[in-house]
Amino acid sequence: MNALSSSDASNPTSMPRTCASHEKHVEMMGLQKYAEARERIDSHRAQWEPIVAQQRAAGQSVVVTIPVVFHVLYANSTENIADSEILEQLQTLNDDFRRLNSDADNVWSQAADTEIEFCLASFDPDGAPTNGILRVPTSVSSFGSNDAMKFTAQGGSDAWPASDYLNFWVCNLGGGLLGYAQFPGGPAATDGVVCGYPFVGNNGPGAGIYNLGRTGTHEVGHWLDLRHIWGDGGCSVDDGVSDTPESDASNFNCAIGHESCGTVDMVQNYMDYSQDACMNLFTAGQAVRMQALFQPGGDRASLLNSSGCAPPCEVSCGCTDDAACNFNPNALNDDGTCDFSCYGCTDANACNYDAGATINDGSCVSGTPQNFEMTLNTDQYPGETTWSVVNDATGETVMSGGPYGTSGTTYTSSELVCANSGCFTLTINDSFGDGICCGYGDGSYSFTVNGEVVAAGGSFTNSESTNFCVEPSTLEGCTDPNACNYDNTAEVDDGSCATVDVCGVCDGPGAVLECGCSDIPAGDCDCNGTQLDAIGECGGTCEADLDADGICDDVDDCVGQLDAIGVCNGDCAFDVDGDGICDPSTPPTEPCVNGFAGIYPCDQVDLMAHLNPTAVGGGEMNDIWGWTDPLDGKEYALLGKTTGTAFVDITDPNNPVYLGELPTHTVSSSWRDIKVYADHAFIVSEASGHGMQVFDLTNLRNVANPPVTFSSDAHYGGFGNCHNIAINEESGRAYPIGAGTFSGGLNIIDISNPLSPTLIGSFAEDGYTHDAQIVNYIGPDAQYAGKEMAFCFNENTVTIVDVTNAGDPVLVSATGYSTSAYTHQGWLTEDHKYLLVNDELDEGSVNTRTYIFDVQDLNNVSLIGTHVGSTPAIDHNLYTHEGLVYQSNYRAGLRILDLANIAQGVLEEVAFFDVYPASNSAQFNGTWSNYPYFGSGNVIVSHIEDGLYVLRPNITPPCEVACGCTDATACNYDANALNDDGSCDFGCYGCTESSACNYDPSATIDDGSCIAPDPNFGCDCALDGAQTATLSASESSTPLTLNATGNPSPSTFEITLNFTGAGGSWPADMAVAITDPNGVCVSFGGYNDSPAGCSSLGNYSAIWPTDWNTSTSGTYSAVVDLSGTSLSGSGDWSFVLYNGYSSSSAVTYDATWTLNDVCPNGNPDTPGCTEPTACNFNSDATVDDGSCLFDDALGVCGGDCDSDSDQNGVCDDAEIPGCTNEEADNYNPSATQDDGSCEFTEPCPGDFDGDGLITVSDVLVSLGDFGCSGICQGDLDGDNITGVTDILIMLSGFGEPCP
Repeated sequence: MNALSSSDASNPTSMPRTCASHEKHVEMMGLQKYAEARERIDSHRAQWEPIVAQQRAAGQSVVVTIPVVFHVLYANSTENIADSEILEQLQTLNDDFRRLNSDADNVWSQAADTEIEFCLASFDPDGAPTNGILRVPTSVSSFGSNDAMKFTAQGGSDAWPASDYLNFWVCNLGGGLLGYAQFPGGPAATDGVVCGYPFVGNNGPGAGIYNLGRTGTHEVGHWLDLRHIWGDGGCSVDDGVSDTPESDASNFNCAIGHESCGTVDMVQNYMDYSQDACMNLFTAGQAVRMQALFQPGGDRASLLNSSGCAPPCEVSCGCTDDAACNFNPNALNDDGTCDFSCYGCTDANACNYDAGATINDGSCVSGTPQNFEMTLNTDQYPGETTWSVVNDATGETVMSGGPYGTSGTTYTSSELVCANSGCFTLTINDSFGDGICCGYGDGSYSFTVNGEVVAAGGSFTNSESTNFCVEPSTLEGCTDPNACNYDNTAEVDDGSCATVDVCGVCDGPGAVLECGCSDIPAGDCDCNGTQLDAIGECGGTCEADLDADGICDDVDDCVGQLDAIGVCNGDCAFDVDGDGICDPSTPPTEPCVNGFAGIYPCDQVDLMAHLNPTAVGGGEMNDIWGWTDPLDGKEYALLGKTTGTAFVDITDPNNPVYLGELPTHTVSSSWRDIKVYADHAFIVSEASGHGMQVFDLTNLRNVANPPVTFSSDAHYGGFGNCHNIAINEESGRAYPIGAGTFSGGLNIIDISNPLSPTLIGSFAEDGYTHDAQIVNYIGPDAQYAGKEMAFCFNENTVTIVDVTNAGDPVLVSATGYSTSAYTHQGWLTEDHKYLLVNDELDEGSVNTRTYIFDVQDLNNVSLIGTHVGSTPAIDHNLYTHEGLVYQSNYRAGLRILDLANIAQGVLEEVAFFDVYPASNSAQFNGTWSNYPYFGSGNVIVSHIEDGLYVLRPNITPPCEVACGCTDATACNYDANALNDDGSCDFGCYGCTESSACNYDPSATIDDGSCIAPDPNFGCDCALDGAQTATLSASESSTPLTLNATGNPSPSTFEITLNFTGAGGSWPADMAVAITDPNGVCVSFGGYNDSPAGCSSLGNYSAIWPTDWNTSTSGTYSAVVDLSGTSLSGSGDWSFVLYNGYSSSSAVTYDATWTLNDVCPNGNPDTPGCTEPTACNFNSDATVDDGSCLFDDALGVCGGDCDSDSDQNGVCDDAEIPGCTNEEADNYNPSATQDDGSCEFTEPCPGDFDGDGLITVSDVLVSLGDFGCSGICQGDLDGDNITGVTDILIMLSGFGEPCP
């Protein structure tokens, strides 16, 4: 904002309020990352504004409190404004944003409380108590809008973390500025607002008509993403808020009633340019726009978790650390004041002698300090750059710097390091991975030791390290015995000798402190002993502010803290999704926000933790089950693996603990199944001779040094290999199935004594059973009420068996269905009325199918519906719990369906978590199974190739009233809906440009995703590579890096492998890993191992042709489908070959490959016209393609006109002859060439009055002109004289009408 100049001071109304915030925004939009951030913010706001509006309408919104730190920069006492003015400003912000301002009126009905409050920070970023006001002397007389006040190195004050505080700089602004702000999305180092010191608080010196602190209100509005109310344009430019009227420009002074754009201007809005006394409102729409920033994923959401305004210690406070210099043995509660400054080197002869230290901490170093200096020139993204220097021997960081705030700027940091000798490592980092040169600016760095350069550069990726060592040096110091800093160990005088100043300080500055030779005493607020009151006002009257929110308790609406859902002193700790419903006590590691939890696609399911295969003992995963310890409620995952069963304590879902493994009973196997009864796990496997292991789960209590190797507590050997096991916990029976006994049917085993399993029956009548669920039936079929019923899944039928009498089971029914391919597994609804079944091989040309059977009559089971999923993935295992179905669908991950309408044969997907983000195709890898029965609500999921996932569904209850899609950006937006029902459809978005490579003919709204054809390759291109490597087990080749661009993403990978084998290895053992420029890594292939850190598309059996499964050396070819992966981007693509057979000896892979639809970045042959005289000459063309054209006779490039002889711009063979004179009677407007045919009507000579007759009046005119020479009216014969001849000509026609 522009302030008045000295010449304006006598006339405050002449002060034009203008604002630099918009100009800063426009300037920063030239930076790619800020532009991308703004696009993300706009998209997030469009999603959340309707939801925030609904919450506010329903009274469910939460008041947001923002900690504020004021940086007061002063070059003189006038600029060092009082605390009272800071507190006035804070009060103005709270009054204006909460609509508590005394000048609020009802002129505009849309005026609203924004439900945003502000408090002075009570703790600094290090946790130390603070009053939220930093006072920083500066030598800068006035600042501009270049952000210099935000950096200590430029005479300002470094920002506190923008994620926890609103930084509010107060300083002297030149150039007529009142203030400015940074919109959300910019660098953290410059985030905040700036105000000139006269305009902070009330009635500052020279504030004129801007004297009520509303410059701060205006700028904080910008900081919260509000635009000027006129949109910084004319009537056609909007401010993005629907309830503010359009305006053609800003309004000054107080132009109430001014009209523009067909409506009355809202000059009272804080975002106009009116004088302070005229402003009094934000609108409801502006409130919604600001509040959207605090919703999950919003740019200001982190402020909700800030502890910057946490209440200070109140009772028995002090330093409770007995190692601190100010340890207080009487303190019961630590108040953060512990001071350790008394520790240091007390040896006056040491290099690092600390005169203020009273306790020697053993840190003394002999010798003289070494001068380390870093000079760094920033690139366009200085916030990405950090560096450090670490002592190799101690690990201590002796210097560090960054991130930086200003691009294209030189920063110099120097440090005298006490290192008589030793080695150090300098590491410079770039968080984006593109170094500091040369893609986005010409950044560089140089590091010197005692003036000698030991490291320099700028072009690197993520980081670059340099190791250097220093040698002993000559001891320097003050050699004058009369000096107050005399050093009797110094060998060379370094010019540092000093004297004692007037305050008794050696080399001190003199009486320059606040009170002369001392600072204001602790607890006082001036040099006269005045005390701060409870809210930090010097000499104030507030007696208590128990919650330290800067509001005196006698006027505080909430003495305490709002909890996560806005309840004063409530007990809700977390509401991650901001829905007003309290979350469980443990927040997720990766909440599902905007459709993703980290890299994983999701909907209403959060990621609590992920343990990769190595973290759970290695191997591939299979089945999973859970156990809750009845003694203490701890929760455990029982994870099947190829090598055995792993046990993981997931009681703390963010930090699972791998306790150990029960090894397989015989050999490894890809199939293992686990169930639990009476605190014992019962484990079967397809491994030969395995039988059934019994493990006492109480062994998991108090494992001392995990991981450990466990042993079985019992073993049942009545069968060998077995595919699955079912347990009826009510009857104490186990049902191993798919074994080599009883035709693969039911083994019925009494496990009431878990350590002594006993076979009591069997059932083989319907042959092989793949899986089963056995229950004590509670459904409506009275004939079987209370009986023990087995629901079996027998490859092509759903078979129901009455097993009440274990010695004589009875087949009740066997039901097939027309699309059966492999009836795999299923589970009953909890009322036993319906049975949900998955078929492992029925996907084909349709997506995942879940079959719904009505089992209310067990003798007459009927299929009443089929749910078709949203992906083509294969379904594997499902379970029902509390009205929901939890499906593990291989590559599609965990899918959660609602059972509300199952009676109508309908299921609805309400949530999902995709643990295999690379693809949803129908392949046999990804998730195997899940367990949804923990009391915590956490769900555990096994992933064949990727270990254990701990997830937490966070499903919003279904909408019941005024439901529909409330997202105004959705294709099916319902303006009448008040509550969103999750039905919003965005399928109409896509690329609508028919020439684009990713044109979507079904899209009706362009989403900006169009990929233009590559200028060199069009939409059809490929990247070729060749790699040769000799690799042993689990070894990787050196990465092949090629610079290329996805167009828009790779489609297929065609590979030819020349294989030289050894030791039984196969070509199929080879895995390939591809990493795109965004860091996304996808791998495929390998026998039983794959590259770490990559998402696997599948092992050898899913990827390579069957002829690769041989040890014969030779040439092998394959094509791998990559269309479902998320690989894309422009930059460096990396390719690695990997030996994926964990027992392999050295083998040689010689591979050539083509990655289709990825274009190499470079200079391939460019076709075009290479003739310089041609009118379409292409200077970039390297190959002439015969397209050269030349100007024709008319100058048209490639035209066909041979001649234009009259140079009139019309080709001769296209000329049209005729009269071209517009004055002629026969003028032809179509004629292009005059042929001399023009005709003109002769005038009537002597008819001077124009009446068509020669009369007396005409004769009188002629006689009056008689004798005239020159230009004469009566000159009829054209001789320039009116004479006798002219009279005779006229009289010859006297009395006759003109022709």
